[in-house]
Amino acid sequence: MILVVLAALAVPAVADEVDDLILDLKYGSDEVQTDAIIALGESGDPRAVEPLMERVLSGKKGYAAGIREATRALGKIGDPIAVDLLIEVLTNERGYPHWVFSEEIAAWALGEIGDLRAVDPLIDALSAGDPVTGAAAEALGKIGDPRAVDPLIRVLSDSGMFPAYPMAIEALTKIGDPRAVEPLIEILAIDKPKGHPWHEGGALFSVRRLAAWALGEIGDPRALDHLSYRVLRDEDSGTRMYSAEALGKIGDANATDTLISALKDWDAGVRDNASIALSQIGEPAVPPLIVALNYENPDVQSGASDTLILIGEPAISPLIEVLEGEDMRSRERAARVLSDIGEPAIEPLIGVLKNDDPQVQFVATVALAGIGEPAVDPLLTVLDDENESVRAVAAFALGNIGDARAVDPLIGDLKDDDENVRSNATEALIKIGEPAVNPLIRTLRDIGQVSEVRSLAIIALAEIGDDRAVNPFIEALSDEDDEIRFWATVGLVVIGEPAIEPLINATNDDDPWVRMWATTALIRVGEPAIDPLVDTLKDGAGGSWAKQWASEALEEDELAPPPHTSY
Repeated sequence: MILVVLAALAVPAVADEVDDLILDLKYGSDEVQTDAIIALGESGDPRAVEPLMERVLSGKKGYAAGIREATRALGKIGDPIAVDLLIEVLTNERGYPHWVFSEEIAAWALGEIGDLRAVDPLIDALSAGDPVTGAAAEALGKIGDPRAVDPLIRVLSDSGMFPAYPMAIEALTKIGDPRAVEPLIEILAIDKPKGHPWHEGGALFSVRRLAAWALGEIGDPRALDHLSYRVLRDEDSGTRMYSAEALGKIGDANATDTLISALKDWDAGVRDNASIALSQIGEPAVPPLIVALNYENPDVQSGASDTLILIGEPAISPLIEVLEGEDMRSRERAARVLSDIGEPAIEPLIGVLKNDDPQVQFVATVALAGIGEPAVDPLLTVLDDENESVRAVAAFALGNIGDARAVDPLIGDLKDDDENVRSNATEALIKIGEPAVNPLIRTLRDIGQVSEVRSLAIIALAEIGDDRAVNPFIEALSDEDDEIRFWATVGLVVIGEPAIEPLINATNDDDPWVRMWATTALIRVGEPAIDPLVDTLKDGAGGSWAKQWASEALEEDELAPPPHTSY
C-alpha cells in the first residue's frame, strides 16, 4: 500500500515539472525560454506539443534560436499533430528570414515523426539546395516510402547537389529499392572532379566509399563486377575496403578470387575486410583459401588462415584432407588452422591419429595440443587404443596440454608394452609437472610395480625437480633392485643442491649400498658438495665407504657440475 501511495505521489512531480517548463516557455527570458524548449523536447511529453507549436507560430522577432529549437523539440516528441505545421515551416509558408534555418530542422523533424503526409513536401524540398536538400533526403530515407526513389536518384545525377549525395545515398540504401543500383554504380565510378569544389579530394572519396557500402547493403549481384574492380584497382584504400565489405554482403562465390587477391593489399583494413568477406561467402571459398595458404605472400597466407578460422566448421573436412595429404608444408598450415578453429575440429583430428603416416599423426597431435583443455577427454579415450602409435601421440599431446586430469592415465602408460608410449608418457608427466609429483612418488614406492615403471617414475620426478622427491630417492638407494638404486642416484644428482644434506646423512646409513650410492651422488652433484665432503673427512662423520669415495674424489679433482642427464 505504501508503494502505491508513493507511486501516486511521484506522478504529479513529473507533471509539475512539465507545467513549470511550459510556464518558463511562456514568460521567461530568451535564455530561459530556450532552455525550457530543449527540456520539453527531451521530456517527450505530448502536453508540450501545443505550447511548442505556438512558439513556432509566434515567429518572435529576433528569436531564431527559439524557432529552431521548438521545431527540433516537436520532432523529438514525435506527435503527428505537429506534421502540418512542420510542413509549413519546411516550405517556409511562415515567411521566416533565411537566416533562421528552420527548413532544415523541419525536414529532420518530419523524418523523425515518419508520417507519410510529409513525403511529397520533402520530395519538393530536395530541390531547395544545401543544406535543406540533404536534410530532406535523410528524412525521406527514414520514412522509407518508395515514391522517393526516383527523386533521390535525380539528386545523384546533379553534380550541383554533390553536398547532398551522402544523405541521398543513405536514404536510397534504407529504402532498398533495386532502382538505386545503377545510379550507385555510376557514383562508384566517379574518378575525376566535375568542376564542383566538393568533388575534390576526400569528399569525392567519401562519396565513393558510401556508394560501395550502399551497394553491399542492397545486395544486388549487378554490382559484383564493379565492386570487384574497385577492390583491386581503386586508388583510395577506403573505397577498396568498403568494396571488399560489400562483396562479402552480396555473398557471391564469383568474388572469391578477387577477395583472395585483396589479401595482399598494402592496407590492413582492405585485407581485414577481404578476409571477413570471404568468411561471409563461406564454404564455396574454402578450396581456393586452402590453396592460398601456400602462397608466397605472407599477408595472403595469414589472411587465408584467418578467413578459414572465421568460416569454421565448413572448412574442417577440406582441411583434414590436406592434413592427410602428401605435402608437409600444407599439412602444417592446415594443422594450425584446425587448432585455431578449436573444439569442432577435435573429433576429426582424433580420427587422423589413426593414420598410418607418423608425420600425419604428429601434425594432428600438434593441432590437438594447440586446442588445449577441450581436447583432454577425447585424447584420454585413445590412450587405450589398440594401435601403439595412437597411444604414443595421444600421450605426447596430453603432455603439451599439461592438464592434471591426464596424470593417472599417463602413469598407467608407464607400463605400456610399447617403448614409444612409455617414453612419451614419461615426457608428458614431466611437462605436467607439480600435479604429477605425489602420484609419481606413490608409483616409485610401490614395490609391486615392475622395475622399469618405478625407474621411469624416478626419471620424471628428477626432471620435474620438486624437493618432495628427495626423501623417496634416498629411500630408493636401499632398494633391492640395482636399477632402482642407480636411477635414484641419478635423480638425486639431477635435483642437486636440495639433495645434499639428505645425502650426507645417508653416508651414515647402516646399509653399505645406501652409503655407496649416496657418496656417488654427492660426487656427481659437483662443486656444491665439496664442503660437506671435506667435513665428512674431517669429522669422521661418514662411514668408511663415504670417506673412501670422498677422499678419492677430492684427490682426483673429480667434482664438477653435473653433466646434462639424458634418459
